[in-house]
Amino acid sequence: MNDKIPNKQETTERVYDCAITAAVIDAIKDYKSRGWPNRGGFSVAVDLVDGEYYARCSFSNDEDMTIMYRENTETELVASIYDLTNLREISRLTRLMENEEWVNVVPND
Repeated sequence: MNDKIPNKQETTERVYDCAITAAVIDAIKDYKSRGWPNRGGFSVAVDLVDGEYYARCSFSNDEDMTIMYRENTETELVASIYDLTNLREISRLTRLMENEEWVNVVPND
């Protein structure tokens, strides 16, 4: 059993990771609900607006987003993202986006 109590930074990072991941999962669900197919690639964009994360995605090479996997390079992995059966990989990608500062922070006007 792990009795370690997370510090404030660890807790904050987990909340942000969860929020970004949830936004990407919602974007995948929205993409699929529109009947759009998995073309073998995965592109995603995340915006931070007034403390809320919003994401959009495509399962193709969409140059308007960050291309995480190019079409036909990691087809099984992309299929698991599309099917939402690989939440660990989705979470890993969202942490990468945060760490590399690929999240678009929309300024308050």
